Amino acid sequence: MLKLDHISLGYGQNPDILHDISMEIRKSEMLAVIGKNGAGKTTLIRGLTGLMPLRGGRITFDGEDLSVMSVRERARLISVVPQAASLPAGYTVFETVSHGRTPYLNWYGKLSDNDQQIIERAIRVTGLENLSTKEVSALSGGEQQRVILARALAQNAPVMILDEPTSSLDIHYQVRLLKLEQEICHSEGIAAVFIIHDLNLAARFADRIAILDKGKIAAIGEPREVLREDLLSAVYDIPVRVLDDPEEGLIIIPRII
Repeated sequence: MLKLDHISLGYGQNPDILHDISMEIRKSEMLAVIGKNGAGKTTLIRGLTGLMPLRGGRITFDGEDLSVMSVRERARLISVVPQAASLPAGYTVFETVSHGRTPYLNWYGKLSDNDQQIIERAIRVTGLENLSTKEVSALSGGEQQRVILARALAQNAPVMILDEPTSSLDIHYQVRLLKLEQEICHSEGIAAVFIIHDLNLAARFADRIAILDKGKIAAIGEPREVLREDLLSAVYDIPVRVLDDPEEGLIIIPRII
């Protein structure tokens, strides 16, 4: 279990952007983080991945403090699916996914039989078998995003951080990718955190949702607990209507003002 215990984050001499954030991300759970632009979502990602030192509090996994871990140790614990990542030109799908094994390689950088098996499994799970030898530059945006997901999966880390993984995709690939991520998270026992702006996708695919507002947690819980008209309207500064469809679940609609 990944645990954030009263963490605060900020830049330089400026005031804190995130204040006293506490939450847990559990095994086999998809936790969505939502909120307005500027609420602190990107800052949270930077703190979780170690790109920004904490100003207060601590982050632990199964009781171990992440701040005392080496870069290699942390990479074996947390994988990242970045937002609109640039994939290296000239590499095949297999070669790109194999980069996920970097934290485990020795000085010679040679893949073991076990590494090969993990890479092949990540490619298979993400449905990329037929594209394994193809250069990533020749793939569609949706296929490239699956390659990035496979690379993170090959890292074999118990925690996965996804920074707006659907931001550059059309609705077909948004749903397809999030469904795949959900299946992987639940079947592999991964604790996943994903940043997302689309409230309807968050409602559909998240096990729990954390709402950030002005650098603090406004609410955290299951979708039906936190996706309330009063709370969303206050957080997003726009009237919001929440419908509960018997087939599709929660549907969030902003009201035109």
